[in-house]
Amino acid sequence: MTRPDAASSDALVLAPALPATFTAPDGAVVAARSATKTARAIPTQRARSRRAAAVCTPLGSITTAPARTAPGTCVCGECASAALTHLQITLTDGTPVVFVSCHDCEHTGWFALDGTGRTLTLEDVLGSATNVR
Repeated sequence: MTRPDAASSDALVLAPALPATFTAPDGAVVAARSATKTARAIPTQRARSRRAAAVCTPLGSITTAPARTAPGTCVCGECASAALTHLQITLTDGTPVVFVSCHDCEHTGWFALDGTGRTLTLEDVLGSATNVR
């Protein structure tokens, strides 16, 4: 590729250059200055509420063991193991019961929570849990 000589560069037409500054419309500078004096600053954070924080009630937990109210549910009736799972349930007729399952021997049982420690049969539980229409 050859270098263009000076005579051919005169033939190129250059685009007109834009001015470095533009003129503002009459009164625009005065209006902008007065607007910045009256404008409020944009808040960077919401204002904090002045009302008192609501008191949260603690939620129940599966890991928190409730007090065992039914006698006979502290140890397994078959192997005397204390590793038991307790599920307190209210049946559809309103009877509160506890289901107990042993981790060691897998013995299960239903107990009434009326304070007597009475063992319920599966038929008693299913009969109380059935809705009659």
